[in-house]
Amino acid sequence: MEEIFRGIYRITYKLNQGDVPDVNSYLIKDLGILIDGGPQYPEAYQKLLRELISVNMTIEDINYVILTHHHLDHMGMINFLPSSVNVVADKSVKFYSQKEYKNSVNDFIRQIRVPYEYKSSISDILMDEFLPIDWEKHKLISYSEFNQSNFKFIVSKGHSSLDTIILFNEKFIFTGDILIPKIFFNCLIDISPEDSKPSSFKRKGYLDELETLKKLEFEFLLPGHHDILNKVSALKHIAITINRMNRTSKKVSSAIKKSNSFEDVLKQVYGQFLKYNIFLPFSDVHSILEQMDILDFYLL
Repeated sequence: MEEIFRGIYRITYKLNQGDVPDVNSYLIKDLGILIDGGPQYPEAYQKLLRELISVNMTIEDINYVILTHHHLDHMGMINFLPSSVNVVADKSVKFYSQKEYKNSVNDFIRQIRVPYEYKSSISDILMDEFLPIDWEKHKLISYSEFNQSNFKFIVSKGHSSLDTIILFNEKFIFTGDILIPKIFFNCLIDISPEDSKPSSFKRKGYLDELETLKKLEFEFLLPGHHDILNKVSALKHIAITINRMNRTSKKVSSAIKKSNSFEDVLKQVYGQFLKYNIFLPFSDVHSILEQMDILDFYLL
C-alpha cells in the first residue's frame, strides 16, 4: 500500500480480465474510509487485510466504503466485508444484485440483431456485473445521507449508469473510471436501474462528465485505474479522450454510408480488433449510433 498523500493510501489489485489494468482502491486512514471496495476475488480481500495491518489497522477500523460506480471490479469486495462496514452509494445499486437485472440482460440480448458470437460475448460481460450482495447485511447509505462536510458528491451517468465524482477536502477528486489515461473505450453498455433497459444517451452523458471535470476546482485526480493525475495532466487527458471520441464518431459516420447492418459497421471501424474483444467496440458504436438517433435501424 502506497501513501500517495498524507493520510491517503492507494491499494492496487490485479484483475483476472486479460489486459484490464490494475484497479485502485483508496484508504483515507483517519476516517476509516475506503473509496471503492475493489474486486470480488478472495485473494484481493486477503491483500486488503495485509495492507491494513501494514498501517496498524484492521478491517474493523473501516467504517465506510464509498462507491464511485457499480462495476464489479470496484464493488465486488463488499461481499467479503464485515457487516460493520457501511456502504455509501446510490441506493439503486441494489438493482445489480437482483434477478430483474439478469432478466433485463436476457431481454436486451434477445432483441439485438447481431451474430450469435457477438450476443454471447456481450451477454457474458453484462452477466459478470451481477453480484448477489446481501444488502440485509450491510447498511446502504445514499450520498445525500452521508453527512461529512469534507465530502461532496456529483452523481451522473456516462461511463456507467451510476457514476459519482467524489470531492474530498476541496483538493482531491475520486473519479472511478470516468477518466483513465491510455484507455480507448469509455462508454460501456450497461443496464440502467431506472427502466431496466440499456442506458440511454451515454455518449452525451460521458462528454458532460468530462466537461464537469474540466470545470471543477481540484489539485489531484485519483482514478479507478492508472496513476494519480495533477490538474494539468487531467486536463490534457480529457482533451486526448475527446479527440479520440471525435475521430471514432467520424469513422462510424463514414461506415454507415456503406452499410446498413451493425455488424458491418463494427467491422469497418474496428476490423481485426474484434478478434480480441467484441464488447468494447460494440459499446462504442452503440453509443455513437444512439447519439445520431439511428440506433434502432441498425440494431433492433
